[in-house]
Amino acid sequence: MTRRRPARALGGALGLAVAVSLILGLAAGTARADLGTSPGPISRAHAAIEAQCNRCHVPFGGVPQRQCLACHTALAERTARGLGFHATVKAQPCTDCHKEHHGRDAQLAPAPPANFDHRITGFPLEADHARLACDRCHAAAGGAQRWVGLQTTCQSCHADRVHHGALGSDCARCHRASGWTPTLYTAKDHQTSLAGGHAKLQCADCHRAGAHLTGPEPCVSCHAQPHGGTQAPCETCHHVTTWKQVTFGGHRFTPAQLPGKHQTATCLACHPAFQFSRTALDCASCHDKVRPHEPLGACEACHSALAWKLVRFDHDRPGVGFALTGQHQRVDCTSCHKQGKFNRAGRTCAQCHGDPHDRQFDIARPFGPTRLATELAANPPANLPADSVFRRAFAPLSAITLARACSDCHTTAGWRPSTIKVANHRKFAFPLRDAHARASCRSCHKAGVFVGTTHACAGCHPDVRHRGRFGTDCASCHDAVAWSRTPTFDHGRTGFALDNAHAQVACKACHGDDGLRLTGVAQPTACQTCHTAPHGKQFGERCTECHNTQSFQSIPPFDHAARTDFPLELRHQTLRCLQCHDARQRPTVNRACRTCHGDPHRGSNSFDCGDCHRADRWRVIRFDHDLTSYPLVGHHRIASCGGCHTNPNWTGVRTDCVACHAFDRPRTQDHLTKIICDDCHSPTSWRTIHR
Repeated sequence: MTRRRPARALGGALGLAVAVSLILGLAAGTARADLGTSPGPISRAHAAIEAQCNRCHVPFGGVPQRQCLACHTALAERTARGLGFHATVKAQPCTDCHKEHHGRDAQLAPAPPANFDHRITGFPLEADHARLACDRCHAAAGGAQRWVGLQTTCQSCHADRVHHGALGSDCARCHRASGWTPTLYTAKDHQTSLAGGHAKLQCADCHRAGAHLTGPEPCVSCHAQPHGGTQAPCETCHHVTTWKQVTFGGHRFTPAQLPGKHQTATCLACHPAFQFSRTALDCASCHDKVRPHEPLGACEACHSALAWKLVRFDHDRPGVGFALTGQHQRVDCTSCHKQGKFNRAGRTCAQCHGDPHDRQFDIARPFGPTRLATELAANPPANLPADSVFRRAFAPLSAITLARACSDCHTTAGWRPSTIKVANHRKFAFPLRDAHARASCRSCHKAGVFVGTTHACAGCHPDVRHRGRFGTDCASCHDAVAWSRTPTFDHGRTGFALDNAHAQVACKACHGDDGLRLTGVAQPTACQTCHTAPHGKQFGERCTECHNTQSFQSIPPFDHAARTDFPLELRHQTLRCLQCHDARQRPTVNRACRTCHGDPHRGSNSFDCGDCHRADRWRVIRFDHDLTSYPLVGHHRIASCGGCHTNPNWTGVRTDCVACHAFDRPRTQDHLTKIICDDCHSPTSWRTIHR
């Protein structure tokens, strides 16, 4: 027993030494982590304090919550206030969920379960937020998912790309999670009316940096005070519907009672320098400085506040003496009243319009109406003496009147056309008829000259055709219907009456465009003067022996036998004249057949065609062969011409028998060769031998 005691003592001492060593080693390990006692690397979030074990661990106490909350003060504050998820598990050690010493990239906080109730965090997921994945808000930061400490403001996830911070940071004042638009507040919810000009504003125009969000604001908080020292609130006179529609209750009349243009005038236009009392009401008080004319009394006698240029002056009053009619009613006042001169304005047409006729119609005035009336009474216009001053002044006119006023020809309805029409032109002793009635005034009254216009035809129509050869009385041939007509001209006066076809021919067809074609012609009435003879000179100038004026083609029967040496017989009687008398093909016609028919024998005989042919049947030959040196007898009389006259050969034909009958000679040795055929044979019968 005694031996064992030292052992126990030794064992006890050894145990004590080991215990002390462990305690010392553990104490040393809490101060340093390089003794090889760490269970593994800690997460990246705590890597900065990896060598400070005592920041989390307590000897013989583990990792109490107080150590964690000593660093995570924001979480400690929320937990103490009972906010957030950790307030619901504050009795549970932190290390139950948050495991350390599993490596740098280890997930320090576990992901919440799929059925995690986000309401316990103090930020319930509603509407669109409830449909988002967790990592859309809890994004990985530094390699680990972050579940706490996130901001719950809208800007932490949603960038303010619309207002750019102009309306502050409290988005929930206007927007909801179920949809960014429409907003919670509409124009009708706004405490300040958004009607009128406010309706065009954007939120940021008034709520800069979140200002003016607590209640109604006075106008001057946004709008500068334009009235200087005026102390009355803006809404005393103005309202947001329309700023210019003033509703000042202290005014003697509302702007709606102000006439015309006054309704659109600004207040300061009548109330300068904000002088709203003792304002004069007469026009001159405000407008006299822009009065464009001399003083004419009260402005309202002519003008209206509806429009300054809308003049209501009664020009038709007897006291004025110049009623406005026609185009004058549409003329601006200043067109007649130049430089603002209304008194003593001109009343004659020429004073405003000038005299485009250059005082042509004033020509009678120097003589005086009395002298003119006396002269006209004693000497009617048609019988004025040649030396009369009026005859010299109005020589072209057959009617003389007093000087004319503009109103004699024109009216205020329009300067053109004038009142001088076709019907009343006769008062100038020149009635307009036919083509003259369709002519324009200026075609006769050139360059605006009316007085002194001649009535003679040559005054407008120069005699370029006849050149005075027929005098000056154009009406003896022509009329006003058309110049080309000559209904009154008797052509028989020239010694050449126009009848039948000649009566239908235009004058220039014979007289030419200039009317001078027949001037100086030796025989102006001869047919050849106008008509080219298709016969040449065959018949001389005796056209009327065959032709008449009814129709050139209508030729009476021509006695060819009596008037020529070639009577028409048989088939010649059926031919048209031009079949033989065609000057283009046969310039010279004679009685010889070959003139028309040519010479089919090509000059091979000297006989006349009529010796063999007849006019009724050309191919039936009736030639009397007895007229030649070889009368036809016997069988020769019935032989065809071509039997002897070959090729054809009509003259110089041999008359010996052998010329035609050489092949009929018997080819025997005993036939005589040097004898004449007709010594033995005859034309009557060749085979009958006569010896």
